[in-house]
Amino acid sequence: MSDYCDPAKSDYSLHEVGAIMTHKWYLSEQAGYDIGWGYAQWSWVMHGHRSRWRHAYQQSGHHCQTQESLNQ
Repeated sequence: MSDYCDPAKSDYSLHEVGAIMTHKWYLSEQAGYDIGWGYAQWSWVMHGHRSRWRHAYQQSGHHCQTQESLNQ
């Protein structure tokens, strides 16, 4: 599995992974089947949700901390 499809190896914070999982749930409900993490992540980025989410998250006083930065 590529890092792109693996939330544990991606550059997403745990909070953002939760937001992507919610996005995945909504897309899966619309489709009538589980769309998978890879498509949900692609949709999250390509439809601008990532940049809007990160901006709102940082505006609320939080800082995006990735799993990689936590391991250092």
